[in-house]
Amino acid sequence: MAKFEFNRALRLANEEREFKGELTRLEDPGPEFVAGYEGRLASTQQVVFLVPAEYPFRPPRVLLPGLEDHPNVHDGILCADLVRDTHRPYTSLLEWKRWLERLLDGLEGVEPCVHMKGK
Repeated sequence: MAKFEFNRALRLANEEREFKGELTRLEDPGPEFVAGYEGRLASTQQVVFLVPAEYPFRPPRVLLPGLEDHPNVHDGILCADLVRDTHRPYTSLLEWKRWLERLLDGLEGVEPCVHMKGK
């Protein structure tokens, strides 16, 4: 196993321990993802994080199934531009979960994504 793969696996294992049951690991996240986690935000909104092979240097894909009335969500997917602009390699998935809760509660003050302003 390459050093990068080992470090990524170790980081994901540490993050899973941080979740303390808040998120569960998906059995099959899909061919382009090394891991997937599903859970609920404080607002009872379902959330799915799909972790790419390049994680933590490439952000997770964030799915919010059934959420259509938010200016940064389109077809249940959080705006990729917002994810890319918010993500840093040191941002853990637990920090993502907490940030999403604040975003959905309107506490982040984020402008609607440019390509979603007409929603």
